[in-house]
Amino acid sequence: MGKGKKKKKSVVWFYLGNIILGIVIIIVAAFIAMYMFCNVHDVQVVGSQYYDPIEIEEYVLTGKYKNNAVYVTFDNMIHPKKNIPFVESVKVRMTSYDKVEIKVKEKSMTGFMAVADGTFAYFNDDGEVVEVSDRILEGILPVSGVVLESAEVGKQIAIDEKLQNNMLSTIKALRKNNVAITSGNFDEAGNFGVFSGTVYINFGNGSDIDEKVKRLNYILPKLVDMSGILHLEDWSTQDTDIVFEKTTQ
Repeated sequence: MGKGKKKKKSVVWFYLGNIILGIVIIIVAAFIAMYMFCNVHDVQVVGSQYYDPIEIEEYVLTGKYKNNAVYVTFDNMIHPKKNIPFVESVKVRMTSYDKVEIKVKEKSMTGFMAVADGTFAYFNDDGEVVEVSDRILEGILPVSGVVLESAEVGKQIAIDEKLQNNMLSTIKALRKNNVAITSGNFDEAGNFGVFSGTVYINFGNGSDIDEKVKRLNYILPKLVDMSGILHLEDWSTQDTDIVFEKTTQ
């Protein structure tokens, strides 16, 4: 009986040993295959407006085995790249054994203002600073007339609350009504205005902003090829006069 049990155990250990050995061989073979055949030959960058593809690759594809598609995919799943300026997140996935896709989600930015130290504070629709950089991005609305003493990511832009609300509500209303603008500005009196082409639109202190903006779709087409100031600062539902102060180009 004792010999039978020993023989049975030997057979079990024999098969178990072979199974473990087989698993080890498969894993080793898989690693060799990944090393030899999964070198990155093509990288597709999606969703990046502020960086060219090479810049994104340099930020994301890092490490000793950065040229291996399997490695960079799993590395970015475990250790996602953070602190890329103007970028909220990136995701890397294999689209083929030698191809990867880098999907970029950029931060939502409404505009930017100058800071006293020479940098620029980029803010979102809520007036929160989402990035501080010495780089000026095209396509993001520059706002002049106020220089911030300081700016910190995650904090509100450091200007008077009424000025901030005026600016943000105006920008949102313009976007909602598809009015194209190139820059914003605060004058010495704290009035907020924007440039639409060569026409500067003074909205004043932000009162009746939705009604003022709605009228622009009727007014601006009549001012094509003209330069000047469109005075909406004194417009109200009681006083509907609108003055256009034409200037020489």
